[in-house]
Amino acid sequence: SHNSKGFNFVGNPYPSAVNWNKDDGNGWTRTSTNVDLTLYIWNHSVGNYGTYVKDAASGTNSVDSIIPPHQGFFVHCNSATGTLSINNNARTHDSKILLKNGTNNFYDDYLKLKAQGNGYSDEIIVQFNPAATKGFDSKYDAFKLYGDSLAPQLYSLTGDNVKLSVNTLPDIKAYSIIPLGFEVGVSGNYIIKANELASFNKVIPVYLEDLLKGTIINLRITPEYNFTANIDDSPDRFILHFSNNEFPYNEDVNTNPDGINIYSYENNIYVNLLSAGEEVTGEIAVYNLLGQEIKRKTINASLNKISLNNRAYYIVKVLMNDNIVTRKVFIK
Repeated sequence: SHNSKGFNFVGNPYPSAVNWNKDDGNGWTRTSTNVDLTLYIWNHSVGNYGTYVKDAASGTNSVDSIIPPHQGFFVHCNSATGTLSINNNARTHDSKILLKNGTNNFYDDYLKLKAQGNGYSDEIIVQFNPAATKGFDSKYDAFKLYGDSLAPQLYSLTGDNVKLSVNTLPDIKAYSIIPLGFEVGVSGNYIIKANELASFNKVIPVYLEDLLKGTIINLRITPEYNFTANIDDSPDRFILHFSNNEFPYNEDVNTNPDGINIYSYENNIYVNLLSAGEEVTGEIAVYNLLGQEIKRKTINASLNKISLNNRAYYIVKVLMNDNIVTRKVFIK
């Protein structure tokens, strides 16, 4: 995880608002290779920092491209030196977000999750852009800055465990699973709410898995999840699952014509019955490479989970409607 290194507190010097979306030389001068294109503004009412990435469709925690008069904000410098300066062209008298034409189409698929509880809230954005990478991108991502200790803290994790409030990934087909972190300073009841799901292709199911409760929520059907959280819960509590018929499974490049997506994460196998809806019947059987049956499970939902102990290759058979689909998966 990152620390406070590289964060600089700057301010809008004008008595008018300024627009963060103004380009280099036309309002701002920022050496974008050295200064990330994200601004961070404290939002007292929600108890967390809001973030906005230049030219994005929206930001988190009520922050957008418009920086109010005399407002202080943080920027992150990712090298020893960086430059940020402003001229009159950045000024605006519009208090609303100014978007370039087509900015909303900048990201193919866009999901905003909001965690609420104890009178506070926090938001994250997960989105996809072919120009991004799976790690931290100074042009597309925003770090998670911790807010008030009484407020819930929600973040997304990169493969190398960097905590992000905005996570932009290159290709939805390559990311079946995105781990989320969730922390509370006060034990009690909380809600996670999915917004902006309409931007996703309708054939892509989006699931939220609660590892603590052992439940999987289809966010398309139930966009709000109510749960209890305690101060000493593990922060690695939630996983986002995306899946569709074209997804590779388990890092295999083959497409998936039969509408079943089988993949692994940590010591679990997931079987996603994409076209079957919620009312499905059948069985899932897991075998080792010697052909010995290790586990068998009755299908009880469109996304099914089987936990295994050993690092190995397994054969997964899905028996449904007189069809048998067989796949090989690897538990790391």
